[in-house]
Amino acid sequence: MDNLAVGENILYLAQHPANGLYYAGSALVFRTVFAMIADKVASIAGESHGERAARGFALTSDDAKLANWHMHVLLYRMIEPLLERMLGCPLDTLDHVRINVCDAPDPEKVGLPAFIDIGPSH
Repeated sequence: MDNLAVGENILYLAQHPANGLYYAGSALVFRTVFAMIADKVASIAGESHGERAARGFALTSDDAKLANWHMHVLLYRMIEPLLERMLGCPLDTLDHVRINVCDAPDPEKVGLPAFIDIGPSH
């Protein structure tokens, strides 16, 4: 708990006790996991817990982006021949139309809910 950043040690009054601890608990778990990742991968001598957590987050984020790119390539290569068979021609011979999607979420960010819905405490 000593390694939480300013504002992460907030407890909320909530209908269910788990929601009262959700924010601080999530911050504690994620900071700990990211610091552990950095401990295993990088040379971290002299770095604070916060610096190790930030390094672990960056490592995790980079790995997730790379895995997402590989999944995109794999799925496209699986779908491409099916689309070409359905259309009766190679995809690279078709004209492409780009559609601008306004206010789309950033695909490189993940949002966590502020609270979880567990139901009333018994």
